Amino acid sequence: WRLATEILKVFSTFAAWAPKLSLPTQAELLPDMFLTSGSLKKHLERRRFDVVLSSDLDLAGDLIQGAIADQDAPFHVVSLMEEPLLLAVHPHHPLRGARQVEPDDARRFSSPAYPDGIASIGAAALKTRGLCSTPATRNWFDRRDWLSAMKTVRHVAYSTAMFELREPDCQDLALVELREPVRQTVYALMLKELAEEAAVLKLLDQCRQTLKQALQVSRFDLMVL
Repeated sequence: WRLATEILKVFSTFAAWAPKLSLPTQAELLPDMFLTSGSLKKHLERRRFDVVLSSDLDLAGDLIQGAIADQDAPFHVVSLMEEPLLLAVHPHHPLRGARQVEPDDARRFSSPAYPDGIASIGAAALKTRGLCSTPATRNWFDRRDWLSAMKTVRHVAYSTAMFELREPDCQDLALVELREPVRQTVYALMLKELAEEAAVLKLLDQCRQTLKQALQVSRFDLMVL
């Protein structure tokens, strides 16, 4: 099987999305959609998605960890970037001026949780840091819940170092470091049979170039892998 005459279908989960990602002509970035971890796996297996850009704490975290731990897993992963998770708050939020936020301080404010069965690894890490306190009302992750939580002084939301570069309508929000740091690694996830395809390798190179450009302007500790 070769990608010479087909378009590479790329899906990026919200936490992994890179700003101004210029894809090769053989690749198409699919629109945002509501998914569970199970449906994401089926889309990969049935080749509705060719490559998923996600992190080990995000929607594809369980699949990524499984591919790393089990050589017989059907998936292949390539690490692209490592970055810290942060707290995003409203410009007038009480925590805006904090140098670092303690878990007990974060627990004073409501923050959106992942639905059950979605990003379980990331949810566990966030809960120990006082986040993910408000149960999800849907069985899928909706980015609108996450964005709306950052626009009031009664909420806090988890974010990443890339956030201020990829959400131009949220430039006035503040990013604050957590007292108990947690970092995520962004990966490209695909079926093993696609790992050496020229179109895939070209996509990975373009992703790294985009991330290197972002690293030059970010004030946080990003690392392109």
